[in-house]
Amino acid sequence: MHAALTFTVYDQLRDFSHNASNWETFHINIKKYELYSKDNSGIKGVLHDMAIQKIVHIVQKEGGTQLKLIIEFAGEGKALFKPMR
Repeated sequence: MHAALTFTVYDQLRDFSHNASNWETFHINIKKYELYSKDNSGIKGVLHDMAIQKIVHIVQKEGGTQLKLIIEFAGEGKALFKPMR
């Protein structure tokens, strides 16, 4: 097999993640059974971005019995806000 053909999707994501934003890095690291691991250092970056970026749009997500808000940020990224009961 040609060497260029053995380049995996994982390799591409790893190379991409060196230049990725906090949001992109968060999404790259989502696993099948967890959004993030407890030792994921990228969470601090996403939380920092959420704290300093301007909110440009908020909409209430329809359906269900609990309040859920989709928040869009100016730089990039969206967050689902669901208050704990």
